[in-house]
Amino acid sequence: MEKQKSLLRNLKREFYQRQKHEEARLVKRQFKVDAGQVYANMREVLSKDKQNECLKYTPADNKNAGRKIFKNIEDVISFLIESRDRE
Repeated sequence: MEKQKSLLRNLKREFYQRQKHEEARLVKRQFKVDAGQVYANMREVLSKDKQNECLKYTPADNKNAGRKIFKNIEDVISFLIESRDRE
């Protein structure tokens, strides 16, 4: 059972690594074809997220669009207290 769990963990990690590398390959290929478009996409990412000091690249498809992302621990604590109070 533990070997199967380990195998699944490894497969999951490999899948995400392959996915990440494929995305990097696509951006590199696009850069070779049209560098201006890559820079335009990066400028768009920067203009969307001007208030953050630490910028984070998010892919265009934005898989986590509906999820709430907290900026600091105080926001997390207040969210948890509010959700606990609602129950």
